[in-house]
Amino acid sequence: MSSLLEKPLAAHGTVIAAPPGRVLMTYTDPERRVLALDGRSLVIVWPDRHEREAIDISQIQKRIDRYFTQANPEQLRSLFEVRAEPDAAMRGADLIDMRPKRKQIKEGLEKLILWIDRERMGIEGVSYGGQLTDWLITQTNEFKAAVPIAGISNLISYNYMTYYNQYEEMEFGQFLHQGNLMDVAWEHSALKHVAAAHTPTMLMHGENDNDVPIAEAEQFFIALKDVGTEAIFVRYPREGHGIRETAHVIDSTDRCIAWYEKHFPKPGAEGITNVQP
Repeated sequence: MSSLLEKPLAAHGTVIAAPPGRVLMTYTDPERRVLALDGRSLVIVWPDRHEREAIDISQIQKRIDRYFTQANPEQLRSLFEVRAEPDAAMRGADLIDMRPKRKQIKEGLEKLILWIDRERMGIEGVSYGGQLTDWLITQTNEFKAAVPIAGISNLISYNYMTYYNQYEEMEFGQFLHQGNLMDVAWEHSALKHVAAAHTPTMLMHGENDNDVPIAEAEQFFIALKDVGTEAIFVRYPREGHGIRETAHVIDSTDRCIAWYEKHFPKPGAEGITNVQP
């Protein structure tokens, strides 16, 4: 049983608990929203927007328990400013206002609730950002669409094709063929894990890229197609590492917007559809 039931935060009021432990929180600013926790799911409702989102939280229930069922009043007071007053909307009940004390927590909570829309999460990056985009879509299906640009997908082929082929030697103090570095490089290559990639992906690459040869995108594109993942490949002539010609910049921007619009749900058609591998 929560210690809050034995020694409540408010000096007066009523606490009602029902197993397996349900929590209802109502926020009024910066935007009205209601959060309901039941141990397995988190439901967020934005009354003014007429929007509702349900999230599976069974894997993070222990973190929630830390604050709402296992924490004692002193611990909560160290993290939150707690104020209680009679609730005008519910006779005989108190309204408990909890505000994070630390700026980092406050900003983190606001950004989490206000800015992250799991149904419209895309990922995009250039160069190392492209490499991370390749990697992340093999580790999670959380993103609705991906756009890796000039990214490395295979650290082994990259090492032997790039014009500065001693990259790994500079990073690790040995050549790729020495010790077990070849195995380490392959294990950390997106291509090795491509079977788990199911995010619709639009690859972009310059045909004259000497830093990250276009073969990195070519092999990842073929691998995605083999897996059955929706993928398209846009090649830009004359471009090196990155996209710089004005016409190509405009074209790539238009294609990115269209790609996200294609794979993000239309307003009113939301529903958590991201399925983890």
